Amino acid sequence: MTMDSYGEVKYRRITVDLDVLDESELANSLKVLKKYGFNKEITIKISPSGKGFHIIAWNNKGVPFDKLLKIREEAGDDPIRIKFDSMPGREINVLFHKKIKRIITLPDLKKELGL
Repeated sequence: MTMDSYGEVKYRRITVDLDVLDESELANSLKVLKKYGFNKEITIKISPSGKGFHIIAWNNKGVPFDKLLKIREEAGDDPIRIKFDSMPGREINVLFHKKIKRIITLPDLKKELGL
């Protein structure tokens, strides 16, 4: 993250979670990221599920938060990640290297979310 001259936060790092192991989808994502200047230190890994790709890329100048989410959407990022990242007070651009499944009841989930 950096700040522009007006104090607006600019994000230099972007993450994309593709939920398919399709090389044409991967190529499209990379094309979109490069279009917006996210062409530095690109890392591509197969996701922990083995059913998709995780992409991490950097941009020298950075982009505002709303544009970051739009770029991720255009690049094919998981829509649920984008929705969660648009919620205030959350850590964004998180990709998991290992997933631990947890079963939680709806009342417990509401309690955790303060609903």
